[in-house]
Formats: sequence, structure tokens, C-alpha cells
Amino acid sequence: MNSTEARQIRMLEQSLDCFRYGFVGLVPIIGVPWAVAAVRGYVHARAAGRDLWNPAAHLAMSGFVLGLCGMLWFALQLLALAGLVLAGAS
Repeated sequence: MNSTEARQIRMLEQSLDCFRYGFVGLVPIIGVPWAVAAVRGYVHARAAGRDLWNPAAHLAMSGFVLGLCGMLWFALQLLALAGLVLAGAS
């Protein structure tokens, strides 16, 4: 196997991992590490296949968006929790 094939395989695997991590990243509270991994995986998949065609690019982009949504969901949960704590303290 030459280096181009190895790079393409690594890029495809990273794209699929990004998609999987993005879905798990939507789980409340405990999904944050997977959401971060999805965003990070997207960056790595793009870097691995900079000059290659990625047939799973749509999956990588979807995982990236799901990861961002998971992080936003976590931030909204923290704000809601802070609001409840402040409301209970007063």
C-alpha cells in the first residue's frame, strides 16, 4: 500500500469517527468530550486529505455540526443550571 492510499484510508476513518462522535456528543452532560472529539476529528480529517477527494466529506461536516450543536447544548444546560441556582438562592 502506498502512502496516498494510507492517507486516504486514514482520512475516511477520521471522517466516519467524526460523524459517530458528533452523534454521541448530543447526549446531555456526558456527551461533551465526544462533541469536542468530533470537532477535532473534522480538523484532522481535513488536514489528512488536503489534496485528496473525500467521499465521506459530508459525514465529516455533519459530525462537525453535530459536535458544535452538542457543545452549544451543554452551554445552554449550564446556563439553565446557573439560573436555577440563582433563583433558588434568592
